[in-house]
Order: sequence, then C-alpha cells, then structure tokens
Amino acid sequence: MRVFKSTISLIIVLFISACSAATDRTQEVVNDLTKQITLTPTMGGITGILNSVSTGEPLRNTVVRLAKVYWNEDNTDGAYVLEGATSPSTVSNDQGLFIIANIEPADYVLVVGEVIGIHEIISNPDGSAKIYTVQSGNILDIKTLDVNLP
Repeated sequence: MRVFKSTISLIIVLFISACSAATDRTQEVVNDLTKQITLTPTMGGITGILNSVSTGEPLRNTVVRLAKVYWNEDNTDGAYVLEGATSPSTVSNDQGLFIIANIEPADYVLVVGEVIGIHEIISNPDGSAKIYTVQSGNILDIKTLDVNLP
C-alpha cells in the first residue's frame, strides 16, 4: 500500500507541475504579445485568457466585448453600456488569449460570448459586474478568467 500512496503522490506532483508549466508558458505568450503591441499614446488596452469552468480547457474563438461604464457626478453609481456596433471587441485565439488594444482609457465591464444568446458578464463574488480600468499607455493584463460558457 505504501508504494500505491507514493505513486499517487508522484502523479499529483507531476500533474501540478504540468499545470504550472502550462500556465507559465501561456503567461510568457501573453507577455511576448503585449510587448509587440504599439499603443497610440492616449490609448490603452486589455488582455487575458479565457478558460471554461466545465472543461478546464481554453475558450477558443469566443467573442469578448467591452461595455463602457458611465458614472454619475460623484462616481458612486454607474451603468455599463454595450453597443454591438461600436463597443471594443475581439475573438479569443486557440489558447483562449484575447487582446483589445488602442481603446479609450475608461472603466469597462467584460461580456464574454454572444450578446444575443449565450454570454457571461464577468462578475465579482457578490454578483456585481467586475469593473476593469484601462489606463492611457498601458495594457491591463487580467490574467485567466474562468467562464461558465459551454
């Protein structure tokens, strides 16, 4: 039985190492790609990786849209607006990576999937929409997002 426990421990360690190595390689790809992007001086960008919660696999060829947040005068309340024709958007690649560059610095909410159909609004643990702030001259790396899309 001792050999069996050792084998399981070894398999778990190898699995964790493999997952960590894959994540490190993916992050290297993100870093390399963001270095290649030239931003217009007054613009910003956002990048990340989409993973499926149900399969653990990258979400390939999935639409990512940014809904701009509009705040009241004292920034205590806001609403986000997604305009199908003009909101910044892109499609994730085979590794689930997406990059949206040269966008207006502002606060945005991410909408993943089809606007009319199956989609997910990236949320905080309390269920409120998560707000991402894009700043001039920077690409915001939001790392990996686990998304509940089929």
